[in-house]
Amino acid sequence: LSFTINTGDLTQNGNRLNEWLDYYDARKPLRNKEEMTVIGNNDLAPKNNYVLGAGEDNDKLNPINMRYFYTYEIDETNPPVFIIDGKEIFVDSLYSFNFGNAHFICVNSEIPSNTELLIYELSSTGQVYDKMKFWCERDIYLNSDKAWRIAVMHELPFTIVTQYNVNQFYWNGIEHPKSERGGSRINTNTTVENSYWFSKFCQENNVRLAIGGHKHTYAATFPLLENDASSMKPIIQVTPAMLENIFNSDPTKLYKDTTDPQLADQLFPSAWINDANYKV
Repeated sequence: LSFTINTGDLTQNGNRLNEWLDYYDARKPLRNKEEMTVIGNNDLAPKNNYVLGAGEDNDKLNPINMRYFYTYEIDETNPPVFIIDGKEIFVDSLYSFNFGNAHFICVNSEIPSNTELLIYELSSTGQVYDKMKFWCERDIYLNSDKAWRIAVMHELPFTIVTQYNVNQFYWNGIEHPKSERGGSRINTNTTVENSYWFSKFCQENNVRLAIGGHKHTYAATFPLLENDASSMKPIIQVTPAMLENIFNSDPTKLYKDTTDPQLADQLFPSAWINDANYKV
């Protein structure tokens, strides 16, 4: 074990300083290992840093305590500092590092519109992630010699949602044409032309692994591709060899579900099918 990665929510309430100290104390067995972190939504404080806050989502907008407890080396050729509305905006938890032949790009997925308006005091929202897009592109360019590219953030661009939430996007079994799957603010708190930019950035720059937190559960997916941003369904990258070796399915035969209108037009490996209602 050379180092550890924490994908955020080091605290339950970022303005309770004792919780940061508790985290440090609990990590004593790993103190001889470097820790690379990104900020989580629970690590944010209210606008007034001297108010404890109730931990409500609207209070989670001030990243100042992350700055007190964690510092990172900054690439002088690509600093996380942007000029917006004539102001110099420093973005916490935005950095990258290399380990061997792997490049890790660590991004801040926790910049809500209230942070832009109340903390950065900008004139409009969606501006920070527009600038961050160029930062990410330059970061990849400056580290183009690395064979592996890994993204680290708190909330992944393809976020986990429950079946209940998915059902809200359907009417009489048909996906509403204006539905949006939502996901991380890094994808959605942007200008319209840059919507879903980070998931597109990953696939366009061969970022084959994204590590995140936020949802208090474990999940792993095959590589996902951005679909129409108005669709709840990403494109799952599965090769014929994977179908045969992992799913134990005939790669020439994918099956449709005719019993559930919400799954219309979606194809599944044959090994998943145990019902006579399924057909080729």
